[in-house]
Amino acid sequence: MSHVSILLVIEGIMSNLLLHLFVAILDTAALLDWPVEKLKNGIVAISQLRELENVSQERVMLIESIDLRWISPNPESILKAKNAASNSGDLERLSDVDIDLIALTFQFDEELFTDDYRIQNTLTKAEKIWSPVIQKGISDVWEWVQVCTGCGISRTPNHNDKQSICDHCGLPFKLKKRKK
Repeated sequence: MSHVSILLVIEGIMSNLLLHLFVAILDTAALLDWPVEKLKNGIVAISQLRELENVSQERVMLIESIDLRWISPNPESILKAKNAASNSGDLERLSDVDIDLIALTFQFDEELFTDDYRIQNTLTKAEKIWSPVIQKGISDVWEWVQVCTGCGISRTPNHNDKQSICDHCGLPFKLKKRKK
């Protein structure tokens, strides 16, 4: 057998092995709740490290010892994530870590495991794949509406307009979800 044939066989075996590796983007809930073996080869945002440190230093040490891909999303993917979150109406209530995780789904086109309903809503509207970690997950897509706490007038949230005071009665608006 020639060297080229051997290399082709090895390349085929390696490709086949890579197909069987579990690769997914993991929310902090997965990092905290899943067994360590299930986390291997996962993609995580570097920004999640601070979240983990606030919850459990012991878990941080354990997680740092396994094979995870710690990544900062690229600027293009962050912009896509913010646009998707704005389109779903969830942008104002998502943290920077949440945006990083959504951005990683755009960057790698991989499934995100999350129990965060706002992330699930954003990803569903953006036609990205997600699965719950331990919760059930959303069953309906949410739309958001601002409702005046005084006169009850409602409007579609304008995320560029930071004014949350009703022009009609002067009282503040409250964000409420409306099932689609």
